[in-house]
Amino acid sequence: MLTGVIVALAFLSAADAPPDIAAANKALGRGINLGNALEAPREGDWGMKLEADFFKIIKKAGFDSVRVPVKWSAHAAQEAPYTIDPKFFERVDWVLQQCEANHLNVVLNNHHDDGMDKEPDKYLPRLVALWQQIAERYKDRPASVYFELLNEPHDKLTEAKWNEVMPKVLAAVRTSNPTRPIIVGRGRGTVFMLCRS
Repeated sequence: MLTGVIVALAFLSAADAPPDIAAANKALGRGINLGNALEAPREGDWGMKLEADFFKIIKKAGFDSVRVPVKWSAHAAQEAPYTIDPKFFERVDWVLQQCEANHLNVVLNNHHDDGMDKEPDKYLPRLVALWQQIAERYKDRPASVYFELLNEPHDKLTEAKWNEVMPKVLAAVRTSNPTRPIIVGRGRGTVFMLCRS
């Protein structure tokens, strides 16, 4: 099941009409979390490797959506421009292809960003750069792909600090994905979905 309570909020601009965020929220339907695979330091480290049959089984079981937790920070350079490993990107591409082939929505998540949790000011440029790369790579994916900016901000990434830095992360996504549904967590609990900022 997708974590948290999803509250639909539409942040509208006077430009063209954005997608109906309430409909996007409803489209998620029944969801399952594919944890312990791509958020492990390396896929398989925690005993879980994704296989093509998983997606067929998930769809056959009546699920509409798959949440894919990804530890992007483990697969990117430590120095600017914080390039994400191309081979890892290909693996995530494969997951998105499997979801699309099986008519499953995807919540593509940023998980276990330890740097942001411990030293948010220091690691914010890296998080922004990661989302710039992710958003650019997947900008042409269908609207069935949702982005979740960060799983459960905590420790030194307090609610106040997250409220301060989140607009910068969101802006990095909006440059290439102006209307894609975005899920924003506020720590353990409530999650908000935005269609336009």
